[in-house]
Amino acid sequence: MIDTSAMRFPKPNVGKARREKQRGKLHDGRGFRQSVFALDGHKCMDKTCECHKQVQPELNPHHINFKGRGVVDNSVGNGITLCQYGAHRRVHDGYKKDGTFVTADQAMLEILEQHRESVMWRWDEQYERLKLKT
Repeated sequence: MIDTSAMRFPKPNVGKARREKQRGKLHDGRGFRQSVFALDGHKCMDKTCECHKQVQPELNPHHINFKGRGVVDNSVGNGITLCQYGAHRRVHDGYKKDGTFVTADQAMLEILEQHRESVMWRWDEQYERLKLKT
């Protein structure tokens, strides 16, 4: 048997691998952002949102189903354009409606259901996942 206790093994360069992974995510994110904005016409997809009264609301692309642990589905079927301070906050934190709390998933379902019969509908898989969750 060989005694390996005195041997030196090179440590993997974890920092470099992490930076390369982050760069890849950033690039994918830019393409995701541009594609989702283009499909949604550069406007918030929540038809009931107050941002439609503003001249140029701050918009963000939103991942409908976030898988977690660093795994993100950057397909346009998993994205929707939402205004930063209205709709986007509601689908992350939930909100109160008529004295009852609406969860974040229910808020996302409400927005998707506004477009259910639209020609721009592309969210079948995400819609079904959210329906199962709520």
